[in-house]
Amino acid sequence: GWEVRTAGHLAESRALLGSPVVRAALVYPLTLLREGAEWRTLAEGLSPHRAIPWMVVPWTDAPHAAVAQLLDHTPALADWVRDSSDWPELEGRLKRLCSLQEQRAVLQQRVSELESQLVLDHKTGLANDRHFRDRLRVEFERAQRHKVPATLLMLDLDFFKQINDSHSYEYGDAVLMAVSDTLRACVRSIDIPARIGGDEFAVILPSTSPREAAVVAHRI
Repeated sequence: GWEVRTAGHLAESRALLGSPVVRAALVYPLTLLREGAEWRTLAEGLSPHRAIPWMVVPWTDAPHAAVAQLLDHTPALADWVRDSSDWPELEGRLKRLCSLQEQRAVLQQRVSELESQLVLDHKTGLANDRHFRDRLRVEFERAQRHKVPATLLMLDLDFFKQINDSHSYEYGDAVLMAVSDTLRACVRSIDIPARIGGDEFAVILPSTSPREAAVVAHRI
């Protein structure tokens, strides 16, 4: 059930590993020197640098200690076989590596989602109050250290409670999203827009004078 592609020399191997369709790799090494040119070249395209688990298939009578040394102290999803002719064993190990890679990808996605929840407001996607306060301290200290200006804009929505009461909380959420979209469109990539309360927003403007900040405020 595997679609197999082969490479006959090092440059071709590197190109093949760069292909997005490669799921796993069998490596038939010419040398077992971990710092050799072959391994330095191949390692760039294999786990842990890319999501491609790999199996070392050494030549007959290859020194096992040297093969094992290739995998020592590395976070790579990799394994090796002693008998290169034992295809059921090789395929079984390769499948396990692929399964581990899938589990790792799911876990990394979940970790990323949890990390974003720690710093992002769940309704607007802007920085939340805690992340805003951390960044404000960092930017204030940077401004003092480098003797450059930094400006803080504070925004409050008028009559937001009346919007929720007169229409619905879903409509109020749509208003919050519209405001957050406006903030993103009106500031630079280095600025930090945040929702710091129910209807309260703020924007940290690094390296920005009060006169320059007034232009941004009018634009918003």
